[in-house]
Amino acid sequence: FTRVQEKYYVHNTENIGKLPDDSFDIIVTPTAGYSGEYFVNNLDFDGEIIFYDYCKENLEIKKMIVDMNMSVDEIRTYAKTNSSPIPMKNFMYNDGNIPHVKSLRNRVSKFGDEDNLRKLQERMTDNFTVTYLLMDIISNKNDKELINKIKGRKVFFDISNIFGYHISHLRYTFDELNNRFETLCDILETHTKYFYLKGKRPDKENHIDIR
Repeated sequence: FTRVQEKYYVHNTENIGKLPDDSFDIIVTPTAGYSGEYFVNNLDFDGEIIFYDYCKENLEIKKMIVDMNMSVDEIRTYAKTNSSPIPMKNFMYNDGNIPHVKSLRNRVSKFGDEDNLRKLQERMTDNFTVTYLLMDIISNKNDKELINKIKGRKVFFDISNIFGYHISHLRYTFDELNNRFETLCDILETHTKYFYLKGKRPDKENHIDIR
């Protein structure tokens, strides 16, 4: 626990996978990287995108990056002056000691190069409503606020690797993670017009579900 601290991740390292053909009017996705911008551009979507995080500082970092449409160099400069950790190891160009760097490079490259990602981000802010929600999806503290956001809407919900992440397994028991995952599915099924849930289950298996 002494080594655990909140971090803002500039790049996504999760696989994108196949996206659904259904239409959505709300996207709920974590702050990290550019997955939200990618979803907005590649889904049949028109509406609101919500970036969520359990860490207030990560929400502030994401909003700053989006509002200023920062380049990677600008994010690097910002990281030097920000009190919250923003890891900027450039594994895209420097192997370092990462044994699976080729796989990471391949995953990151599928989101697009830097110029393309900034254009996607600019398109997102110019054409859609962007909001930020302080929310820990493993707890139930923000369920009422979440329900108000998704009620009666067509929801694309990205949980990324949050339930399968090693830090989540360090903080919660496997039963707690499973129970909360099922509760989240019940909330989506009860309150949305329909939903698509993307990400990893607590057992780290991919979970794709539309109802």
